[in-house]
Amino acid sequence: MYKTRTWAAVKPRLLRVGRRRRNGIWLGKKPAAVYAAVCARLREGRGEERHFSDGVNFYKLVWLYVLGGFIGFCVEVVWCYHIYHRIEWHSAMAFTPFNPIYGAGCVVLYLTLRKAKPRHLIPVFFVAALAGTLIELICSYLQETLFHSYSWDYRHLPYNFEGRICLGMTLGWGALGVAWVLFLCPLLEGIIARIPQKTGKRVAAALAAVIAVDAVITVAAMLRWAARRAGGAPATFIGALLDYFFPDARMNFLFPRIKFFK
Repeated sequence: MYKTRTWAAVKPRLLRVGRRRRNGIWLGKKPAAVYAAVCARLREGRGEERHFSDGVNFYKLVWLYVLGGFIGFCVEVVWCYHIYHRIEWHSAMAFTPFNPIYGAGCVVLYLTLRKAKPRHLIPVFFVAALAGTLIELICSYLQETLFHSYSWDYRHLPYNFEGRICLGMTLGWGALGVAWVLFLCPLLEGIIARIPQKTGKRVAAALAAVIAVDAVITVAAMLRWAARRAGGAPATFIGALLDYFFPDARMNFLFPRIKFFK
């Protein structure tokens, strides 16, 4: 049966590995990444079942989404408190504290940059800048089309496109990609590698189900909110339930930065 290796058991091996390559994996710079890589090699050598953190799979992507979305949620809350001196809910979801923009961005960065090396930072910068800008542009169009609203407006910034994207944010996405390769991805992979196999899979499956249900409820509540602002009465029992559980006051709390087109 698979058993998670402890840091104390792996540390002597890490000291022998040092700062060099082994089987195509860069080891030695980030303890978390070293831990994940060595654990994978030890499991492979003993013929044990591969941990879900090895390679790309559904469970690992769910954990990356959850960790990235939660970190993004915390960053948004702290940033808004620093700027506006009040606590605001910035998960963009009805119940879960996992911001989908950051969560999806985390997954996209992992899938596009997972083979990138620290010495390839210039291509990493441009790929991340392009991917982040496309995500921001697509999300802006989707929000406008589905909910007749917007959550950000860059028209006051130079070199913007319809207020949806701008040069400053594109450069920021590129810098985030560099930080992802150097710091964030090794850190998150190290955290995921230390999650027990069975527990990690079960919790990931449960979280995926919860997030899916939350997404459906959030989209329904947003659609009903937009219709309610346009003067539309609920046509079904579900619409009446959404009006009851998600009145304007609660929606303004859940989405404090959303503005509707007139």
